[in-house]
Amino acid sequence: PGGIEPQGNVVLKPAQFTVETLEAGVGEVLVYVEDPEGHTEEAKVVPNNDKKRTYSVTYVPKVGGLHKVTVLFAGQNIDKSPFGVNVGMALGDATKVTARGPGLEPVGNVANKPTYFDIYTAGAGPGDVGVVIVDPQGRRDTVEVMLEDKGDNIYRCTYRPVLEGPHTVCVTYAGAQVPKSPFTVNVAEACTPSACRATGRGLQPKGVRVQETADFKVLTKGAGTGELRVLVKGPKGTEEPVKVRDVGDGVYECEYHPMVPGKYQVAITWGGYAIPRSPFEVQVAPEAGAQKVRAWGPGLEGGVVGKSADFVVEAIGTEVGTLGEWGHWGDTGGTWGHWCGERGLGEAAAWGCGGVKAFGPGLEPSGCIVERPAEFTIDTRGAGKGPLKLYAQDAEGFPIDIKVKDNGDGTFHCVYVPTKAIKHTIIVTWGGVTTPRSPFRVLVGEGSHPGRVKVYGPGVEKTGLKANEPTYFTVDCSEAGQGDVSIGIKCAPGVVGPVEADIDFDIIKNDNDTFTVKYTPPGAGLYTIMVLFANQEIPSSPFRIKVEPSHDASKVKAEGPGLSRTGEGQGDGGAETLGAVGLGAVGQGLWVLWGWLLWGRNPGCCGNGVEVTYDGHPLPGSPFPVEAQLPPDPAKVCAYGPGLQGGRVGVPAPFTIDTKGAGTGGLGLTVEGPCEAKIECQDNGDGSCAVSYLPTAPGDYNINILFAERHIPGSPFKAKVTPVFDPTKVTASGPGLERGKAGEVATFMVDCSEAGEAELTIEIISEAGVKAEVSLHNNRDGTYTITYTPACAGAYTITIKYGGHPVPKFPVRVTVDPAVDTSGVKVYGKGVEPRGEEGGGHLGGNHRGLLLPVGTTVGFSLGLHRVEVTYDDVGVPKSPFRVGVAEGCDPTRVRAHGPGLEGGLVGKANRFTVETRGAGTGGLGLAIEGPSEAKMSCKDNKDGSCTVEYIPFTPGDYDVNITFGGHPIPGMWGAGGGGVGGGVGVSWGPTSGAVGWAPPIVLPPTQRGAEPPPPLWDADPPPRFCAPQDPEGHPKKASIRDNGDGTYAVSYVPDVPGRYTSTVKYGGDEIPRSPFRTLAVPAGDASKCLVTGGPCPTTVITVDAKAAGQGKVTCKVSTPDGAELDVDVVENHDGTFDIYYTAPEPGKYVITIRFGGEHVPNSPFHVLATEEPPPTTENLRPFNLVIPFTVQKGEITGEVRMPSGKTARPNITDNKDGTVTVRYAPTEKGLHEMDIRYDGNHIPGSPLQFYVDAINPRHVSAYGPGLSHGMVNKPCTFTIVTKDAGEGGLSLAVEGPSKAEITCQDNKDGTCTVSYLPTAPGDYNIIVRFDDKHIPGSPFTAKITGERGGPPPSWWWPRTDNGVPPGISFTPKEVGEHVVSVRKSGQHVTNSPFKILVGQSEIGDASRVKVWGQGLVEGHTFEVAEFIVDTRSAGYGGLGLSIEGPSKVDINCEDVEDGTCKVTYCPTEPGNYIINIKFADKHVPGSPFTVKVTGEGRMKESITRRRQAPSIATIGSTCDLNLKIPGRSDECAREGACTGLSVQGSALPRG
Repeated sequence: PGGIEPQGNVVLKPAQFTVETLEAGVGEVLVYVEDPEGHTEEAKVVPNNDKKRTYSVTYVPKVGGLHKVTVLFAGQNIDKSPFGVNVGMALGDATKVTARGPGLEPVGNVANKPTYFDIYTAGAGPGDVGVVIVDPQGRRDTVEVMLEDKGDNIYRCTYRPVLEGPHTVCVTYAGAQVPKSPFTVNVAEACTPSACRATGRGLQPKGVRVQETADFKVLTKGAGTGELRVLVKGPKGTEEPVKVRDVGDGVYECEYHPMVPGKYQVAITWGGYAIPRSPFEVQVAPEAGAQKVRAWGPGLEGGVVGKSADFVVEAIGTEVGTLGEWGHWGDTGGTWGHWCGERGLGEAAAWGCGGVKAFGPGLEPSGCIVERPAEFTIDTRGAGKGPLKLYAQDAEGFPIDIKVKDNGDGTFHCVYVPTKAIKHTIIVTWGGVTTPRSPFRVLVGEGSHPGRVKVYGPGVEKTGLKANEPTYFTVDCSEAGQGDVSIGIKCAPGVVGPVEADIDFDIIKNDNDTFTVKYTPPGAGLYTIMVLFANQEIPSSPFRIKVEPSHDASKVKAEGPGLSRTGEGQGDGGAETLGAVGLGAVGQGLWVLWGWLLWGRNPGCCGNGVEVTYDGHPLPGSPFPVEAQLPPDPAKVCAYGPGLQGGRVGVPAPFTIDTKGAGTGGLGLTVEGPCEAKIECQDNGDGSCAVSYLPTAPGDYNINILFAERHIPGSPFKAKVTPVFDPTKVTASGPGLERGKAGEVATFMVDCSEAGEAELTIEIISEAGVKAEVSLHNNRDGTYTITYTPACAGAYTITIKYGGHPVPKFPVRVTVDPAVDTSGVKVYGKGVEPRGEEGGGHLGGNHRGLLLPVGTTVGFSLGLHRVEVTYDDVGVPKSPFRVGVAEGCDPTRVRAHGPGLEGGLVGKANRFTVETRGAGTGGLGLAIEGPSEAKMSCKDNKDGSCTVEYIPFTPGDYDVNITFGGHPIPGMWGAGGGGVGGGVGVSWGPTSGAVGWAPPIVLPPTQRGAEPPPPLWDADPPPRFCAPQDPEGHPKKASIRDNGDGTYAVSYVPDVPGRYTSTVKYGGDEIPRSPFRTLAVPAGDASKCLVTGGPCPTTVITVDAKAAGQGKVTCKVSTPDGAELDVDVVENHDGTFDIYYTAPEPGKYVITIRFGGEHVPNSPFHVLATEEPPPTTENLRPFNLVIPFTVQKGEITGEVRMPSGKTARPNITDNKDGTVTVRYAPTEKGLHEMDIRYDGNHIPGSPLQFYVDAINPRHVSAYGPGLSHGMVNKPCTFTIVTKDAGEGGLSLAVEGPSKAEITCQDNKDGTCTVSYLPTAPGDYNIIVRFDDKHIPGSPFTAKITGERGGPPPSWWWPRTDNGVPPGISFTPKEVGEHVVSVRKSGQHVTNSPFKILVGQSEIGDASRVKVWGQGLVEGHTFEVAEFIVDTRSAGYGGLGLSIEGPSKVDINCEDVEDGTCKVTYCPTEPGNYIINIKFADKHVPGSPFTVKVTGEGRMKESITRRRQAPSIATIGSTCDLNLKIPGRSDECAREGACTGLSVQGSALPRG
């Protein structure tokens, strides 16, 4: 049997064996089991009552080891008893072991990067953990594995895969596989940031402007597995938001939006390392103005490897210079091409595009006419298969619609219709590559229109021409399009010969597409003039004219003193004689003209001109100049021009002064105004001069013009100069720029207040070219209100120009929705009839499949109601309807149904429904009578019905009584098998309420089921309404209103969901069915409320509930002592609520805000009310602290936790003198906590607390390092500020592990310096009171640590177990007499206290310690290294050793006979180790030592368990004192039970 076998039994598993007594007779079987520790237990013996009289024996071993099993029969040992049973430890249960961590995840691990997972063995019993990792090649020795026991039955396995591919991780416990083992881990390729590439406009050094999308792509294909991180820093060093999108195949698309100009840095890392060229520096330029260059074409979208990727760059307008030397067209445009060196994103394969031909008149440079189809053909038969794509734009940047028809034979027929006579550019691509000769530049002509040619002038008049007199006419081709002008002039036979002849003429081309034709008819007669345009005769051609004979004016002579240059005085008449000799008949028309001529620049130096003509022709010498002097007459000087009315700043303002006929006089001109204006004057040589002035500031100017020192008419002229307008500062906003509806007025606003003065023009055109009617209203404040009415639906383009220039962001496209036609909607039913509707009716309608919302037309008020019905926000015909509502109640229309009216079950909710739709206004009453009281609830379904539930507790027959308006409803009686009873009546008035709404409770005059009480209007006193109670039993405020008709209206606002109880008493007794119970349900969505406001003595909190739906805001404010404050909640018209309350005293307040019964976000709020406003960052006292700590080669860090829970980093500086300075600029007032760590571990005294106060708080404050930190035996100081605090007493106290002497020094400036001396480490409380009250922050907590380097072992008590008395040791720090007191049970032992004299040579001096040995220089793994420490001449002191390095090492110290100490250690990992040797808390000469250890590390496959190795061993000569304590027994010494012994000592010398 197994239970008595020497081997095989294990701990905690039942061991069983059988005892057979068939041949032993009759006796009792007893079994005793003794474990290795001597404990004996009786085993369980059970008789089996079988033929062999056997007994089954069971025992459970609890410990491992040799057990003795004694089997007695009839009181005597049986054969071989006692049995020796060796019980082994139980094997672990691998099924209870779990393993998890990133190292076991199927994906996410990469080659050559360490990963780990944890193995949890709690509850699995004892066993060994094993991990075997098989790489993709099936090898088990390529992956290094390290197991570490982290305690608490947790083992950490760390490994680093070196190959890419699936790895198999086998985890075993006690030799068996754990659940889910083996694990399959797919290791990705190693992360290679150098293989990443980033490209795009957003990374270019220049070219990006503000408010533009700066995009780029990061290509990580072939770079292994890693995490992409993109960080963009703006000019101020702040981080800018970046959008990163993974588009697959190792490509990431990134974009950011710079908002301010300056230098940006884009840092891109892959797997934590920077990719090549990162960080990228991008210079972002300011926002661009009006663009004058555009670029477009296929080369800006993609390309093909090895093929030219072409695009077009062209100028906008005519004010742009040359676009560069490369690919320039010579017509403000050019073609650029770049070659794709390698295949990139979206690049197509190379097609044979060289075989594509494009030809036809539609691609020729000229020949295309506006509004006429232009055709061309594309032949791709020689280029193979590929996609065809066309790019086409005109010179204004508008795309050209080209219709392409596939002929099915590899050719394509293309047609487009040019709409403007400007340059068109067409690019043909095949397979993404530009075809030969592409882009094609087509100059579209205007066409030829001979009918629009105009001919006018004297040379084409039918009469009035004279022979041999030159004449002319004009041919106007400005509106005729393109074409050449041809002229032909012929004379009839007999004019110059017997036959008709051609007449010579001259054609002069003018600059405005007009031509002047000059000719001289050689004789009298008929002439024919033909005008052709583009080889077509114009409609008005030919012109037939008649030329009359001419006279010879050269034979007429004029003479007399009136024509002589001199001799005629001013104002004297002159006589002249005219003679016509040999001219035939006199009377052909002799004219004498008298005029003024302006000579030189002097307007007073004039001459007269006498013009003499004969028959319209001047005589020889005419006009005859005659000098004369006229008196100056300023009234005849006139000035005109725009500069006399006004102008713009920086723009010359011109005008003209005309002095003709004004005589002789000096001209004077001055311009007066806000600034000096430069004046320029130019003599036109005709008695007039052109003047301009340049104003440089806006305002009113006076222009003075004087002639002969007198003002001319109108002088001085008033001119208003306005600022230069800037169309880029014009903004527009409003709904009319977003959407519109056909036939409805749309409005928007244009703000020109900062743009200067100019003309505002607005054009709104539909897609079909129909202009909308636009109305512009000047608001007289620099803004304009624009209204327009779109006639039809579709897209409209709105163009806004200011001063003829487009404003930014325009034109825009606005979508206009079609108007809704509601004429076909019909609304009918009793709910919209003028009369006859009773309260409580409902409206419903259905038309064309559209279900109108069903809603109550009448609430609970009577009279005329207005019902508005809309269809898509448009009123239907006859809406709004006016409906008269009369009071009514019809219980016969109420219907009740459901299983709860037929039967039910005890303890279960039984349900039925009551429908009151169409029954008018009335109270719904419910009562259930039966063997027991029933719990009843009612839920309003918001559709004119309610659901009733009741829970019966006793089986039997129940009566359900339902009334409406005090009258029973039809068929109201129902019996149930387990319904409710007790005659409890519940009344809702009408049903249930929603949280946050005030349901009115109307006390009706009669109730069903009870005798009618006397009318309330006869009651004296009136009924008393007790405050309703909420679901938690707290009373609620309610308002009671006397309706004046014997009824009272009571209203209250439920603030939490649940059932509310309202009690109504009359004459001191509750009225029937009182108390009334009302169920309040949540309303609205409280999560969408926004709470703003701050704590102050009188506080206003605003709750924005616009998006939260229907509901009310409720608020409860609890004071620091638990009382509730009065709170006012005011509902505003804009969907917000204002909460007002006043904090009566400082302290913590709890503010609970609900909407519709539910907490708003972050409710309840905890608010601290103070007597003063919260301090700002500027007046908070900075915190500075100097801590004794020696920083070696590690990193010292800190973290501050603020009262609000936020964290911050202090500034920590190593002073290089064994101390560090901690500086922190607080941003909050109150108690702070600071962690200071060295290499991740707290330094002594960390964490520490400190209180932040304002610098000038107008009360007593304290600050300084002594309030948070300090060292034993060193003064700790702090400062108390009492100025501006008034009168009062100041008290100080320091409580802690030791008595601390306090000193206080008055600084005579309203501050005092406090110092205290702690003599033991620990936490000290510093209490500062002023006027018997704690100052802010008091009591302060200061952490006092031991001296630098850690607390010294001042006292230690060795225990002994061999009868040797214990020894007491201490290390002296100072020279002099020391006193040691030893007490037992509070009494001094014999000769106590002991006096010990310590000399100077006995004080520890680290500088006299000597160390040497190879172990301080180098070492080898798994080999013992040693060195020697000699403290013999260094006095008394503690020796401290620590070794830091790649592996933990055990330090062994051994005293050598010569008084030195040999130190040995054994490193297990190669690397650099640091050995610190201190004596009396000071480094010895040469410490710390750096030791280089070489060799191989330990095998990673083996299990490495963490050892708690001592990192510091303290040895050395101490002052020993052996005492024999009277009364101690040897047994006491062995057991170490010396609890009554205490040692007290003073480490300071006497005196």
